[in-house]
Amino acid sequence: IYAAILGTVVAVLELGLIWYAGRLVDLMAQGPEGFWQAHGGEVILAAIFFLLLRPIAVAVNAVVLFCGISTNMLPQVRWRAHRHMLGQPVNFFQSDFAGRLSNRVMNLGPAAEDTVFLGFEAFWQAGAFAIATLILLLGMDWRLAFPLALWIALFILFVVTFAPVAKRASEKFNLVNSMTSGRIVDSYTNIETVKLFADARREEAFALSALRRLRLRFGVLMRFFAFQQGAMAAFNSAAMLMVIGPAIWLWSVSAISIGEVAAAIAMALRLNMMTGWIMWMTVRTYEHFGVMAESLQSVAVPQTVTDIPDAPALKVSEGRIEIEDVSHHYGKEAGGLDHLNLVIPGGQKVGLVGPSGAGKSSLVNLILRFRDIEEGRILIDGQDISGVRQDTLRGAI
Repeated sequence: IYAAILGTVVAVLELGLIWYAGRLVDLMAQGPEGFWQAHGGEVILAAIFFLLLRPIAVAVNAVVLFCGISTNMLPQVRWRAHRHMLGQPVNFFQSDFAGRLSNRVMNLGPAAEDTVFLGFEAFWQAGAFAIATLILLLGMDWRLAFPLALWIALFILFVVTFAPVAKRASEKFNLVNSMTSGRIVDSYTNIETVKLFADARREEAFALSALRRLRLRFGVLMRFFAFQQGAMAAFNSAAMLMVIGPAIWLWSVSAISIGEVAAAIAMALRLNMMTGWIMWMTVRTYEHFGVMAESLQSVAVPQTVTDIPDAPALKVSEGRIEIEDVSHHYGKEAGGLDHLNLVIPGGQKVGLVGPSGAGKSSLVNLILRFRDIEEGRILIDGQDISGVRQDTLRGAI
């Protein structure tokens, strides 16, 4: 709320400074004789108002954006993403690269934070400035306001046409970037295995193929930026004529003053600079959308092994384990456990023997509740493990 209010104040003060510069031109056009006697007080008050109040408003707005929003949002997004990921079952991590998952968590924070920051620092202020400019020009002459309104409409059309292309290119780039990070981090994490099996060359080729794909995706993104810069420059040059031309013509027929022409040209120049900046910020924002979309492929996956609301702690008295009609196949039709019944009294040692794939590790993982059982149930001292808190279950094992 504070960022929205302060952003509007900064935009209005900036426009007010341009408007008063135009008024000052009109006052000075009357000649130097008696200027200070007639208008000196007004000029001094305007100088104090704009040169003192505007820096204060800009400074306070910057404090809210940088120290209020950015400082808190970046770690908060990462923390929430990390906390959600920690709640995923073990097989979620076993089926993906640790490097890719961590890259997605870390990238999500800056993308979300900068998107919100730009929303206030760029788009909100620019929107307030454009609306206030239209109102001011409408007060001068509707024939000044109409070309500007047309310019703004064409600019918005230009942005919404090209920015989604940047989003798609950014999403594909970040997908390959996360994959590349995953392959590299995986090599480092398993360096003993890589060296033990003399497999460094294959790992090099594996990473190099990902880096080549990353270069191609990055090249697509950079070509789009180059095209966007050229198109934006041509668009703004044409758009300037739509405001400055009518302003000069209206002055030539005595419809507006020379000061109003100066103010209109200054507003058009400011909007011209602002639209280039806004276009770049828009592309950056859509880039962030691409980063977030890619990151959310992991971060937004619903947790499959969760505690029921207000789940009690596991209370161990004897340590008796009862496995009742348990079946688990990891979603496959064959393999795994089929209708297993087993009772292990507290204190007894039991060995699980069988060939690879018989379900030995699976049974232990189910008792630890690394996964939820497809059929049946497991009880410890008469308590269904699906109904107690996971941390107390594993803490007791």
